[in-house]
Amino acid sequence: MALASIIFSGAGDRFGRKPVALAGAIGATLAGLLCGFATKYWHLAVLLGLLGVFIGISIGPSLAFTGL
Repeated sequence: MALASIIFSGAGDRFGRKPVALAGAIGATLAGLLCGFATKYWHLAVLLGLLGVFIGISIGPSLAFTGL
Protein backbone atom coordinates (compact mmCIF):
# COMPACT_ATOMS: atom_id res chain seq x y z
CA MET A 1 0.00 0.00 0.00
CA ALA A 2 2.75 2.43 0.90
CA LEU A 3 4.57 1.92 -2.38
CA ALA A 4 1.38 2.29 -4.42
CA SER A 5 0.41 5.46 -2.59
CA ILE A 6 3.82 6.98 -3.35
CA ILE A 7 3.75 5.93 -7.01
CA PHE A 8 0.18 7.01 -7.68
CA SER A 9 0.12 10.16 -5.54
CA GLY A 10 0.53 12.37 -8.60
CA ALA A 11 -2.34 10.67 -10.42
CA GLY A 12 -4.85 12.64 -8.36
CA ASP A 13 -3.29 15.90 -9.48
CA ARG A 14 -3.11 14.83 -13.09
CA PHE A 15 -6.51 13.17 -13.57
CA GLY A 16 -8.49 14.66 -10.69
CA ARG A 17 -9.00 13.33 -7.21
CA LYS A 18 -12.52 12.02 -7.66
CA PRO A 19 -11.78 9.67 -10.61
CA VAL A 20 -8.67 8.31 -8.89
CA ALA A 21 -10.52 7.71 -5.63
CA LEU A 22 -13.37 6.07 -7.51
CA ALA A 23 -11.00 3.82 -9.47
CA GLY A 24 -9.28 2.80 -6.23
CA ALA A 25 -12.57 2.05 -4.52
CA ILE A 26 -13.96 0.05 -7.44
CA GLY A 27 -10.70 -1.86 -7.87
CA ALA A 28 -10.49 -2.66 -4.16
CA THR A 29 -14.10 -3.84 -4.15
CA LEU A 30 -13.58 -6.12 -7.13
CA ALA A 31 -10.30 -7.51 -5.81
CA GLY A 32 -11.89 -8.14 -2.41
CA LEU A 33 -14.85 -9.92 -3.96
CA LEU A 34 -12.60 -12.05 -6.13
CA CYS A 35 -10.64 -13.12 -3.04
CA GLY A 36 -13.70 -15.07 -2.00
CA PHE A 37 -13.55 -17.11 -5.21
CA ALA A 38 -9.84 -17.95 -5.07
CA THR A 39 -9.28 -21.69 -5.35
CA LYS A 40 -5.52 -21.78 -4.96
CA TYR A 41 -3.19 -20.06 -2.55
CA TRP A 42 -1.35 -18.13 -5.25
CA HIS A 43 -4.67 -16.78 -6.60
CA LEU A 44 -5.40 -15.41 -3.16
CA ALA A 45 -1.89 -13.98 -2.82
CA VAL A 46 -2.11 -12.16 -6.16
CA LEU A 47 -5.59 -10.82 -5.40
CA LEU A 48 -4.53 -9.60 -1.96
CA GLY A 49 -1.58 -7.87 -3.58
CA LEU A 50 -3.94 -6.16 -6.02
CA LEU A 51 -6.21 -5.23 -3.14
CA GLY A 52 -3.29 -3.52 -1.42
CA VAL A 53 -2.38 -1.64 -4.60
CA PHE A 54 -5.93 -0.36 -5.07
CA ILE A 55 -6.18 0.71 -1.44
CA GLY A 56 -2.84 2.47 -1.83
CA ILE A 57 -4.13 4.28 -4.91
CA SER A 58 -7.09 5.68 -2.98
CA ILE A 59 -5.05 6.89 0.03
CA GLY A 60 -3.85 10.14 -1.58
CA PRO A 61 -7.23 11.43 -2.78
CA SER A 62 -8.93 10.45 0.47
CA LEU A 63 -6.38 12.42 2.48
CA ALA A 64 -6.89 15.40 0.17
CA PHE A 65 -10.68 15.15 0.60
CA THR A 66 -10.38 15.22 4.38
CA GLY A 67 -7.83 18.04 4.39
CA LEU A 68 -5.11 16.19 6.31
